[in-house]
Amino acid sequence: RMNVCVATVPSYIDSLEILKEDVMMAVGFTFADYDMDAYPPGPDLGMYKACQIFQNDKLSPLKKLGKFFHMIEEDPEEQSEFPSMTNDDDLTHDCFDLSVFLPDGDNARITTSDWSGSGGGNDGKSWDFQLCTLVVDPIGFS
Repeated sequence: RMNVCVATVPSYIDSLEILKEDVMMAVGFTFADYDMDAYPPGPDLGMYKACQIFQNDKLSPLKKLGKFFHMIEEDPEEQSEFPSMTNDDDLTHDCFDLSVFLPDGDNARITTSDWSGSGGGNDGKSWDFQLCTLVVDPIGFS
């Protein structure tokens, strides 16, 4: 089980292909964010913990994603970038709210102009606009 809350999947995701692409984009830019924060390296950092999940041969790919999403939901590094993950302290999370990765705006998408992650909310909207217009950043995946 991937552990994503079905009710919070953004409405533009209307096919399995778009869901796969955006989930992998979220994984990719979360790793990029962890990589930028991974100094000095150590087992308490998100990068180390995420690598441990994806290197676990005993987990299926969907289980790895589920554990990964649970890990980032509990991670203070990610909570500071995506404050909507912690809006309701009384809520017990049985699944991951994929919409936390959406910047504000009418046409918001998880995949934004910054492939290392634009962030959520108004900050994400501003950064996405800036990267589309003023600071073109050549980022890609290998």
